[in-house]
Amino acid sequence: METINQVFDKFLADESRRLKKTTLNKYRQVMELFGDYMNSYAHNYLKKEEGELFREQYRAGNEFCEIFGPEKITGCEIQEFLSYFMIRKVVSSSALMKNTRTVMRRFITWLKDSSYIDIQEFESFQAIVSDLKDDLPQVVELRDLLVDEGNKNNPHQFEAYEEGYFLIHKVEAGRLWLEDYMGSDLKIGPVVVSKTTSSLAKVGWAAYLKLGRRNGKWYIIESGNVYP
Repeated sequence: METINQVFDKFLADESRRLKKTTLNKYRQVMELFGDYMNSYAHNYLKKEEGELFREQYRAGNEFCEIFGPEKITGCEIQEFLSYFMIRKVVSSSALMKNTRTVMRRFITWLKDSSYIDIQEFESFQAIVSDLKDDLPQVVELRDLLVDEGNKNNPHQFEAYEEGYFLIHKVEAGRLWLEDYMGSDLKIGPVVVSKTTSSLAKVGWAAYLKLGRRNGKWYIIESGNVYP
C-alpha cells in the first residue's frame, strides 16, 4: 500500500521538474506542515476499527502518514488544515498563507491528474480552497492589525472589561460590532478601530479579544488569532 508520505514525496518529485529550487522549498515547507497536521489530527476522523489500528501502530513508533494511504486525505482534513491548523498552531504570516493556498491548489490538481481522487472529490477540494483563498492571508493581516490596536490602548484607563471569543456581526468604517462566540446574549459595540482595520474585517469571522469600555465606546486591549 502506498502511504501518504510516499504520495507527498512523489508530488514534490514531480514538482521539482518544473520549479526553481527556492519555489520548491516553499512547496516542501507547506507539504511538511500538511503532514504535521495529518499526523496530529487526522486520526480524529477514523472509524473505530481504523482508530484501533492507528493506536497500535502509533505505539510501535509509526505516524499517521506512515500508516494510511492518500484516501484519508478528505475535505475535512483540507478544511481544518487551512482554517484552523495554519492559523492557530502555525501562527503563520500572510506570505506563508499565500504560499499554502497556492501549494494546496496545485496538490489537489496533481491528485486528480495522478488518479488519486475522482472529479467529484477534486471539485469538492477545490471549492474548499477557493472559498478560503482570499480569507487566508487576510485573517493574518487583520490579526496583526488587532494586535496593533491593543498596543495603542492603556489597559488601566477603562471603566468596564470583557474578554473572550467574539463573532464580528457588523462592520462600519472605523467601527466593529461583536457578539459572543458561545451564543450568549452579550453584544458589544461600537468597538473603535482604525479604518484600515475595519476594512479587513468580515462579518462572521471570529477573534479572541480583551476589550475595555470608556464613555460608551469599546476599545481593544489585547487580541489573539482571527478565524474565517
